[in-house]
Amino acid sequence: MLLLNIDINHLEKSPCPALALQDRAPPSCRSPARCCCSFQRLPPPPHRDRARRLPPPCRCRRSPDPINEETTTMSLRPRDPLLTAGRLIVTAGLGLAALIGVTSLLGAPAIVLFRADVLAGIASETGHAASTQTIPGLAVILLLIAAMAAAAFLFLLDLRRIIDSVGAGDPFIPANARRLTRMGWLTLAVEGMSWPVGAMGVWLAGMIGNATADFDISPGSFLLAIVLFILARVFREGARMRDDLEGTV
Repeated sequence: MLLLNIDINHLEKSPCPALALQDRAPPSCRSPARCCCSFQRLPPPPHRDRARRLPPPCRCRRSPDPINEETTTMSLRPRDPLLTAGRLIVTAGLGLAALIGVTSLLGAPAIVLFRADVLAGIASETGHAASTQTIPGLAVILLLIAAMAAAAFLFLLDLRRIIDSVGAGDPFIPANARRLTRMGWLTLAVEGMSWPVGAMGVWLAGMIGNATADFDISPGSFLLAIVLFILARVFREGARMRDDLEGTV
């Protein structure tokens, strides 16, 4: 039988008996030496069958893993009600934009295929016979509306990803700077596509008769695009400063 001589005085001075036997920890223990009773047992001798006598289970208190601790902290982070409400609203907007885009995209060829029924319906509603040029104009307007809905969908998708990064506690990343820049260009694209839609709407209203249409330029879209571009610069600079700080530390 294998015996081990332990210095009793050394064990009494040590805050934990396991520290004296740290080099003889069982193979099943992968934790730092912390008051583990299993350290007091030695593995079986080499000449014995290890399959019959397994090492004792580790009963030590493992030190927290920094990665797992961070993940647990993020999962246990209390949800901000404002972020939760904003994410729900943005998700609803994504569904609405997708619905408008698909409906407009399917409506453009449907108008061309059923042009006779469309012209008859316009004549019955307005009391004036619509021109045949009305059908291509309506199809083009629906295609432009589908493109605007697609741009709005991408805008809201980037916004939801930014909200998710804020909820995760890491908003100043280069990806968010790129998203804000893309959102600014999408805003300008939607505003640019709204001009031909409004102009063609006014033209069709004049051709149909009793229909009315309005067309104007929205300065708020340009202001929103400028704000998004500035925020992209701010997020990019914040991400750069954070990287510099981490490199310094």
